[in-house]
Amino acid sequence: MTQFGSYEIVDLLERGEYASVYKARKPHDRPDRFSAITVLQDPIDPGDEDTWKAFARAARIGVQIRHPNLCEYKEAGRLGRYIYLVTEHIEGPTLYQLNKVAGSLEDPPDDRVILPIAQDVADALEALHRAEIGGKKVRAVHSLCPDV
Repeated sequence: MTQFGSYEIVDLLERGEYASVYKARKPHDRPDRFSAITVLQDPIDPGDEDTWKAFARAARIGVQIRHPNLCEYKEAGRLGRYIYLVTEHIEGPTLYQLNKVAGSLEDPPDDRVILPIAQDVADALEALHRAEIGGKKVRAVHSLCPDV
């Protein structure tokens, strides 16, 4: 099993343009307790303190936010030249995955399915905005739908 700091990498969940997300666990945690580790793709230049400071600021704020529609931030840091963020792992499809399925259906989902999801995403974005974390990187692939 691959190690990343104090975590064991269990699986690659997503590889995006800017980061990869891994399902991971700490060796001494319960076997069913997982985290998600987001690792920025490109290692930062050791002299690039601006990137690290911006990331660290967002992570510090994120750790303080508690909202039912946002995953819990656990920690953030640097491992060598890589910047990472650890959050709770939530099982379920992303909004992007649901949209792909819905697009292939003869009868798309009706408002009784779509509106509660839209309201949850809007509530989460409002909480981020109040905490002064911009929603620039919030996309359908970042929105999880565990109850669907």
